[in-house]
Amino acid sequence: MMQRKTYLLTGAAGFIGSNLAHHLASKGDKVVVYDKLTYAGNKASLDGIPTESLAFVNGDICDTALVYKTLAKYGVDAVFHLAAESYVDRSIDEVYGSMGDSDYFHKICHYQIYCILHKNRRLYNG
Repeated sequence: MMQRKTYLLTGAAGFIGSNLAHHLASKGDKVVVYDKLTYAGNKASLDGIPTESLAFVNGDICDTALVYKTLAKYGVDAVFHLAAESYVDRSIDEVYGSMGDSDYFHKICHYQIYCILHKNRRLYNG
C-alpha cells in the first residue's frame, strides 16, 4: 500500500490546478490549495474533493511568511507551483503601472519560486 502524500498546489483554484487537485485527491492524497483567488481563481472548482483530502489557504505567493507557515503546518511532500496570471499582458501592465519597475513582475515570480524551493529544502534536509 502506498503512503498518502501531501501536495501543496499554488494557484489550484484555476483551471489546471483544480483538475490536478481533483486527480491527486482521487488517488487518496491530501491536497493543500494555496490560491489568491483573483479573477482566474474560483474556489467552487474544488467542489467535490472530500474535506479530509483538501485544505484551502487563501494567500498570495508573495507572502513569504504565510507560504513558509503553510509548508510547515501541513508537512508538504511536494509542491506544484501553478500560480500564474492567465492574462500576462494585463498583469505586467498593472504591476508596472503601480510599481514603476518593468522588471518587478519577473523579479517577484522568480524570488517566490526560490523561496518555496529553499524553504522545502530547509524543512526536509535540516
